[in-house]
Amino acid sequence: MSSRKATGFSLIELMVVVAIIGILASIGVPSYQHYIDRAKFSDLISKVTEYKTAMAACISTNNHPEVNCRNGRSGVPEVFSDKNIESITADSMGGDGNTKFIIVGDVQTSFGISEYTLIYDSKLPEAGWVFDPEFSGCDEDGLCSENGI
Repeated sequence: MSSRKATGFSLIELMVVVAIIGILASIGVPSYQHYIDRAKFSDLISKVTEYKTAMAACISTNNHPEVNCRNGRSGVPEVFSDKNIESITADSMGGDGNTKFIIVGDVQTSFGISEYTLIYDSKLPEAGWVFDPEFSGCDEDGLCSENGI
């Protein structure tokens, strides 16, 4: 009779390996998700720039920008959405020389909908387009700051 020594891993060794893999995954997945959210938000900022350029051209060349400078009019693109961006809208508020133009972009993230808002005040044209943290949820989600992304 010959005796053979058993080879392979014990159940304890396999459980330790599975536990280590689980710990590493629990650390890596949230980091990866935040990376994906920031990538989606960068895509949104890039698209919002197109609207900002179109709105600026519309405001400077239109007699009644408060009426004409919005989605689908006077060279401003239609409301936009794709697989990463929920929507981008461009509109105006007010009138009689006190018009504010607004661009709002929404993106679906792991936090839910995160919003990025830019405002242009016709009374302060030298300020240009200003990030509005009051109406933007992206700052509290850690995706943007006053200087953009």
